[in-house]
Amino acid sequence: MLLINAKDILENGEVSELKRCIEELKAFLREIGGSLGRLGDNYLILTPNAHVKISN
Repeated sequence: MLLINAKDILENGEVSELKRCIEELKAFLREIGGSLGRLGDNYLILTPNAHVKISN
């Protein structure tokens, strides 16, 4: 699992760059069966495969 703190990117106003990176991560995770979720306003969590899923 990977936890990403996006606070600095958001505070610097680089929202479009963050969106582009998220789209790339989502495409990669779809290929390997992983998933992506959000923790609060500043954190992203990525899981490596179909055996570890993010649930609401």
